[in-house]
Amino acid sequence: EAREQDFPHISQSGRPPERFHCITMGQAALAIGSEDKLPDVIDEKTARDFCGKCFDEGDWEVLAGKEGLLKKQTFLNTIQIRNHAPSIVTWLEFWRIDELAERFIELEVMSADDLLDISPTILQKFKDSIKSVQKKHFEKAMAHAAYLKVKPVGYMPWRPFALEMWLESWRLQRILPGLIVHGIDVKEDIPDF
Repeated sequence: EAREQDFPHISQSGRPPERFHCITMGQAALAIGSEDKLPDVIDEKTARDFCGKCFDEGDWEVLAGKEGLLKKQTFLNTIQIRNHAPSIVTWLEFWRIDELAERFIELEVMSADDLLDISPTILQKFKDSIKSVQKKHFEKAMAHAAYLKVKPVGYMPWRPFALEMWLESWRLQRILPGLIVHGIDVKEDIPDF
């Protein structure tokens, strides 16, 4: 199957093998109660170990500042916010590749875990067409998408009321223009159509 070929860290059972930990969020992140084991003040090494390939130097520098330290709760809140992005555009903004949003929508990628469903050929063409810095950010985003796929942490656990976000959550954003033409502005208008 293409998915296993492209992402060998995801098995048919949906459970990650041990080597999965080094591909995504780091070994500590998937362990039960891992957040409780973190120290009250997080240094860069601890953050890197916890986040693995999802560690982002830019975020760390902004959040940790000159001291290079971060309160545990601030660190965990940052991870929670990223894990619960309300839309694909917001999620792409977290990884600083939101300029690629239209291209993601063309590929019908409406949530992070949709990335893992793209055929290897299309995915490779996409990666080949983006700039070098975008590729680095995209690899981090892919690692995070794999993490979200294997350990659902509530990524879009609700279906938002805003029409665009609701359609996006169901991977139907392409029908938005047709709905707007008919005066449908919120999802509650659909039954009246």
